[in-house]
Amino acid sequence: MASRQGLAISQNLNYSQAVKLFKLLLNLELFFGFYASP
Repeated sequence: MASRQGLAISQNLNYSQAVKLFKLLLNLELFFGFYASP
């Protein structure tokens, strides 16, 4: 039971890290797209 809870916690952390990375990449794409456009 404890190992299952630990696995769920690690999956939750990985999910939140993936969301942060996705938002960071999206912000970078918007940033460069905005300043690169003439």
